[in-house]
Amino acid sequence: MSPLERFRYIRTLRMPATPKAILWCIASHADSKGLCWPSRPLLAAEAGLSLRAICDGLRWLAQHGLIIRYHRKGRSSTLKLTLDAFAQAASTQAPTALPPRHQLPTEVDQLKARTRNTRKPWTIPCSRCHQLMRSVKPASQALCRPCSLEAKAEAQATPANVVSLFPQSKVLP
Repeated sequence: MSPLERFRYIRTLRMPATPKAILWCIASHADSKGLCWPSRPLLAAEAGLSLRAICDGLRWLAQHGLIIRYHRKGRSSTLKLTLDAFAQAASTQAPTALPPRHQLPTEVDQLKARTRNTRKPWTIPCSRCHQLMRSVKPASQALCRPCSLEAKAEAQATPANVVSLFPQSKVLP
C-alpha cells in the first residue's frame, strides 16, 4: 500500500479521534514495509497530544490490530502498520453462521419461554381489604402483606375449621 493509499484508508476508518491522529503520525513515518520507530514524545509533539494519550492510543491501536509493537530495550519501540491485512480482513465477507449442532433440551426451551413471557407488576387492590398494592397475580388472588399473613395463619388452623364444617369427620389425636 502506498503512503497516499494509507492516508486515504485511514480517513475511511471509523474509530476514536486520538488513536486516529496517532495512526496518521505513524503512517507518515512508516517505510514501504510499514515499519517505523518514532518515539512517544515525537508522536505527542506531532499529534498535539499528551504522553499519556499517546500511550493509551498506541495500546488501543495494538488491541484492535492496526499496529504491531516490537519493544526494543533502551530504545523506542518499532511499530509495524498492519493496514494491508486490516483492509483485506475488513473487505472479506464473514462466513455465514452454521446451524446449531444439536437441539436444545425441552426444559431449556420452556425455561427460555417462561423468562421471555414474564409479567410486570401492576397496581391493583387487595382481594380482602382493598388496599392498593403492586402484584403480578390476577386481582382475585392478590393479597397484601397483612392479609397474606392472616391467610397463612388461617391455613395452619384448618383442623378446627374442618371439624366445624364437617362434624361427621373424626379428629385424630
